[in-house]
Amino acid sequence: MSGPLRLILFDVDGTLVDSQDDIVRAMELSFEALGLTPPKRLDITGIIGLSLEIAVVRLMPGLAEPLYEDLVAEYKTAYKGLRAFNGTPQSSPLYPKARDVLQSLWARPEYLLGVATGKSRRGLDILLDKHGLRDYFITAQCADVHPSKPHPAMLQAALAETGIAAKNAVMIGDTQFDMEMAGAAGVHAIGVTWGYHEVDRLVCADHIANDFAQIPSILNYSLAGGGMSGWTKKRFWQDATVVQTTAGFTVHLDDRALKTPAKADFIVPKRSLADAVATEWQAQVDVVKPDEMPFTRTVNSALDKVAPAHSHVADLVADYAEFDLICYRAETPQALIDRQAVAWDPLVSWSARALLAPLNVSFGLMPVVQPADSLARLRRHVHAMSTFQLAALHDLVALSGSLVIGLAAARNHLEVEDLWNLSRVDESWQAEQWGDDETAIAEAGIKREAFFCAHSFFDLCK
Repeated sequence: MSGPLRLILFDVDGTLVDSQDDIVRAMELSFEALGLTPPKRLDITGIIGLSLEIAVVRLMPGLAEPLYEDLVAEYKTAYKGLRAFNGTPQSSPLYPKARDVLQSLWARPEYLLGVATGKSRRGLDILLDKHGLRDYFITAQCADVHPSKPHPAMLQAALAETGIAAKNAVMIGDTQFDMEMAGAAGVHAIGVTWGYHEVDRLVCADHIANDFAQIPSILNYSLAGGGMSGWTKKRFWQDATVVQTTAGFTVHLDDRALKTPAKADFIVPKRSLADAVATEWQAQVDVVKPDEMPFTRTVNSALDKVAPAHSHVADLVADYAEFDLICYRAETPQALIDRQAVAWDPLVSWSARALLAPLNVSFGLMPVVQPADSLARLRRHVHAMSTFQLAALHDLVALSGSLVIGLAAARNHLEVEDLWNLSRVDESWQAEQWGDDETAIAEAGIKREAFFCAHSFFDLCK
């Protein structure tokens, strides 16, 4: 970790508290209440950490939309009833040593603590109050005001609220979704093995903790300049090769076919994409470094996260249109207003012409209402994407802050370098006024590379 650690963010279910039994039972009851066969326990624990709306789709895809809404409502009722019957401390007990570690970290003035959880605000407040933990956390980000993990919005909000740079923050969680959320936000990640996902699903973690008491020493190590250790999976293969199957193309490490972290078959639709993945694996020298394998990560995301919940992921991406970067302009100074107009007005025009989606522009902080027809057309464009295209579009949009820029990149409307620069108008202006900041430059470089990789991935899926 470069720079001192300042912000420590914890997941809740499976990391701070063991709520597995009540979560599983509430989910079983919700399915039974609607006459549906409950999922297996292992399947239920596998989706813990996701927002309820996405979790129920992942557990039983293909239902009518109203049934998902009913499942969410039934789950909330069942979970509330179980909590009332058992009592919160008994229903969701703290893991051993959790309180002691929280107290010791909270007592250190250089640390700020926070939570990022798939719980609702109401559920989190009840839990923290019953355990007497509310005062430990300076920031608390919940699923009812943010997109579901692994979208980075929770962590981005925590960073903005505390004023801490991503490089000086760490996310501690028990699920693949926590680790991928941390990666998307540029935050370091510690995976814990006492929660709900197997350790091989924590491949994106910078470090693994097997006991709560290990966490302070891991954090101290990073503070002392040792840095996060990285995933220590060793290279065990000689050759990474592409193999064609009846379903598409996969990659073999010697004679072993790749699997996703969720153990799905690693199958892609185009040989060119499989070649890119094989090249990443062949380039690993001794220790596997996931941060050097963006195509592999995006395929995993497409197969494990997008495929089971395509409609919901598409909705999350399409929602950016309501608050698109290019539609929100400065009120002053005039030089910035003019620069934004030169950069973004052509994109607004392109959206109206090429996407048949004219958009309104606002000046200042007041939200602007976009035409319903335009939002509907943009949503259809997103929903028409294939699973792999949608995974790449998600990154293009999240990194740029603009659905229009993301779609322009997907359609090669402008050079990818130009589109990236158009998404950085405000940041470039600030740098000109106040000078370059090394941290901001480094973070922008990481995001730029990710944007370019997402663009290349999308092109390989055409």
